[in-house]
Amino acid sequence: MSGYDVVISSMFDAAEAADSAADQLAKVDPGGKLVSAVGSALPGASESTGAAGALREAWQGRGRELADGMRGFGDALRSAAERYAASEATAGEELDPSIDDRPTGGPKAV
Repeated sequence: MSGYDVVISSMFDAAEAADSAADQLAKVDPGGKLVSAVGSALPGASESTGAAGALREAWQGRGRELADGMRGFGDALRSAAERYAASEATAGEELDPSIDDRPTGGPKAV
């Protein structure tokens, strides 16, 4: 190997953590009460309320992008872990089974 080891189970765990983070990000409403707060703070300021609405929409769009990106990262981790697991299984099947039956006798050193 090239100086690193892969712990496949940790990759699957990380994929699950990324999915959980994506679920949590998807629930966040970063500008949820922004429009009503601006409307209350600046009564009669329709331009400010409109700008706050546009800002809220931008924040919500960015939140969805972050959640989608995190979900994609989890999917990529899971896919890589599955490929590593498949490669490891194939390598194990290709090993000579006689390795398990190592000789115990033989000439003794003098």
